[in-house]
Amino acid sequence: MGKCLVTRLNGVVSSNDNLKVLDAVVIKFNAVETQNENNSSVVIQSVSGKTLRVECIVGNFTDSTFAKNTGSVIESLTNSKLYVSNGAIIKISSKQNISKVSFADAITDEGNKVIDISDFKYCKNLTNLLVVGNNLTGKLEMAEKNKLTLLLINRSDFYATTQEIANVLSPNANTLNLTKAVNVKGDVSLLSNAIGLQYLYLTYTGISGTVESILEAMWKNGRKDGKLVITTGNSLFFDGKTHGDYGYTISVTFSSSEIVAVSNITRTFDGSTWTNS
Repeated sequence: MGKCLVTRLNGVVSSNDNLKVLDAVVIKFNAVETQNENNSSVVIQSVSGKTLRVECIVGNFTDSTFAKNTGSVIESLTNSKLYVSNGAIIKISSKQNISKVSFADAITDEGNKVIDISDFKYCKNLTNLLVVGNNLTGKLEMAEKNKLTLLLINRSDFYATTQEIANVLSPNANTLNLTKAVNVKGDVSLLSNAIGLQYLYLTYTGISGTVESILEAMWKNGRKDGKLVITTGNSLFFDGKTHGDYGYTISVTFSSSEIVAVSNITRTFDGSTWTNS
């Protein structure tokens, strides 16, 4: 038998809102002067056929008036917009059953929610992640790659690379929205495995490269039909030019024979070269 140490010293457990919670996603709501649905709500959805246990470990759940205390535990959540008391902290258990977490579901988030993105690493069925603000920490990675069909990171200084984003996006992803994610950096062509994208918003990011490069790579990866709308960023080139961070939009149509990209000009790729028309 090995040696062990026995002590009669008093133990002390301090209160710490930043402690990690095993097998859970934790969201903290920084207290605000005036509560509204933008700063005091979150949308959570479970995988079909499963439920989630969501608990306020600080504060309580409420309603859209913020006048009622509706308790601190929801035992069987499937899909709901949750309202919380001012300064609440919630814990979503059984992370493998989480399908969606949204700070920005038909609302304008005020960026007071605090979350460690690393909490999502083992959310193997997460398909929709919409997070906003400068209180995002951690690393964007998942134990099972290529799962997200919708990723939104807005108005944030959260750091990520296009390669990290490519690793979590499903080939069938519909939307990638990185508007004002100023510290997302890397070459745009690394996103080309997401050949199902229909909407790509890249204004006010650090993403660089050419629009033509991602379109060619998508086409070579098998995208031979469908449409894609790209809103470019300041470091992205189209037809050899940058167009600022002011909503320059390019509408793209893929076919088996060509790519047609239309903005204030039209560019066509025939499989080998781009021409203007």
